[in-house]
Parts: sequence; C-alpha cells; structure tokens
Amino acid sequence: MRHCGWLLGLLSLFSLATHASDWQEIKNEAKGQTVWFNAWGGDTAINRYLDWVSGEMKTHYAINLKIVRLADAADAVKRIQTEAAAGRKTGGSVDLLWVNGENFRTLKEA
Repeated sequence: MRHCGWLLGLLSLFSLATHASDWQEIKNEAKGQTVWFNAWGGDTAINRYLDWVSGEMKTHYAINLKIVRLADAADAVKRIQTEAAAGRKTGGSVDLLWVNGENFRTLKEA
C-alpha cells in the first residue's frame, strides 16, 4: 500500500495533471512521458527501491521514470537555481528531486 501511495503522489506532480479532469485523463496524458527523477545514489536499498518504482511506472502507466543517481543532491539544486536564474521556469533538466531539509530550504529561498 505504501508503494501505491508513492506512485500516485509521483503522478500528481506532473504539470499535465493540473489540467486533467479525472484519473483516466491523467493516465492518458502521462502515457509515454519521460520523467527525470534526481536522487542521491549512495544507498543500495534506496537504489533498488527506485529501480522497482521505475519498473512499476513503466508497467502500470507507460511512464519512463529515469533515475539520475547523484553523488550529491546539491548538484541538482545548483542546476535548478542556474536554470531559474536564466529565466527557465519550465522544461528544466530536473522533473523531480528527492531532497533533504537543507536542500529544500535552499530551493525555497531561491
């Protein structure tokens, strides 16, 4: 059940979903999309979990969840800040980012 909730949460983050009127429409719009999920790659158990989630997204929703394993999540935070400073508010290189409290605060203040 925990995994199902996470998958539903992931789908709700798509900007496409804000325009969809129902779940079937959300699934139809998300089908075939690629989502770049940046996460710290230093934990074997988390890496296995993210690989599993990626497979589930592909199997159940035809979504290509690409896991970008980072040595330091701050690298993705810097990339987001650089893109935002350059005026790129949509279509950036990071779709989803798994952050800790410090990186969340940094992004919130940006």
